[in-house]
Amino acid sequence: MFEDLIDASPLKPEVIRGTDLLIVRELLGDAYFGKPRGVKVEDGRRIGINTMVYNETEIRRIARVAFGIARTRRRKLLSVDKANVLETTELGGGTW
Repeated sequence: MFEDLIDASPLKPEVIRGTDLLIVRELLGDAYFGKPRGVKVEDGRRIGINTMVYNETEIRRIARVAFGIARTRRRKLLSVDKANVLETTELGGGTW
């Protein structure tokens, strides 16, 4: 944690001071760029559509980036994925 940002944290300064945490998040797949997408009118109602699409290549790419960064820091990595009822989240439990 940068000293100048400690007062901006909702956590107490004594809790946040000295924290060394970097979050690497995948933002090129999923509903951000999936197709079909858009807004259409159906039966007089507007409908928004965002399609979630993931593949193993995207998962490997973000894992390589995170491991590469971890090698230059304390060599520690924690992987968290939000697996739930969506089929796209079933890919996260594989062996890479």
